Amino acid sequence: MDEATVQRLYNENHVRCLAWFEERTGTTTTMPKPIGDELFLVTQFKGIYKPKWMPYVLSIRSTPKGPYTDSAVTYNDDGSWSFRYAREENKGTAGESLYMNKALQANMDDRIPVGVLYKETEHSPYLVLGLAVPTEFKQSYFLFESYRSGTAGPADQSDASGRSEVWRPRSAGRFADAEMRVAVESHAVKLASDYYREQGYEVTEVGKPYDLLTVKGSEELHVEVKGSTMSVDDVELTINEVRHAREIPTDLYVVDQIRLERLNDGSIRTSGGRVRHWPNWTPADGSLSPTRYRYQLSR
Repeated sequence: MDEATVQRLYNENHVRCLAWFEERTGTTTTMPKPIGDELFLVTQFKGIYKPKWMPYVLSIRSTPKGPYTDSAVTYNDDGSWSFRYAREENKGTAGESLYMNKALQANMDDRIPVGVLYKETEHSPYLVLGLAVPTEFKQSYFLFESYRSGTAGPADQSDASGRSEVWRPRSAGRFADAEMRVAVESHAVKLASDYYREQGYEVTEVGKPYDLLTVKGSEELHVEVKGSTMSVDDVELTINEVRHAREIPTDLYVVDQIRLERLNDGSIRTSGGRVRHWPNWTPADGSLSPTRYRYQLSR
């Protein structure tokens, strides 16, 4: 793995586990044993293995005997390969809501590689295909393409536009770089502002406890805006944002899948994004879950 990819992995154990697959690419193996006593590489219970200690899938296994039908591996002349891997299914539960599939989606969004074991026949050993990145999800299948140094990390080759880096976060909505976080939030607010202006509203940025004040004649509407580079199915709210939305007519405007680029001159460029809009939104108790507590110290 190249240095850019290594730096983006979750922790040192993540690096060690993926290195096991990379170093054994092209070899065969039985079910791999843990590294040390507790660092498992796969699980015998599922084809998809997501350790409890990180938000990403670590490895996948494809076997001809099982409840899922994965595609054969397609080998290309340049040595690369790809195949389609069936997502996990559970009768009565939407596939996209299963935590294994959500974790694979995180790998795809963040371009995080996984280790791949592949069995061509029921009684053959596993072939260590090496590392691959999920690049597409379509009709219940993830497309995995073989990892190459420099392609699964955050850096793209510079082009005529001066772009030098495409950045993705380690986990949904949380950035180590405050400048990047502000850029994503500003992008989402701009899209929301443009939308309401097109609807005939006068728009004023407020910030707290809501983002936009929109006025059309005697109508006043407040808007809560959330932005993310990830594909999100939940957003973080402060207690003041919740209280305000319950007291005052408020819309929720969410922009995810925002593309974030660091240019050669050090500036940040944002683009794109998927827009979802909830008019007359009121945060329901059943959709809220606590993420932080304030603890009163005893005297």
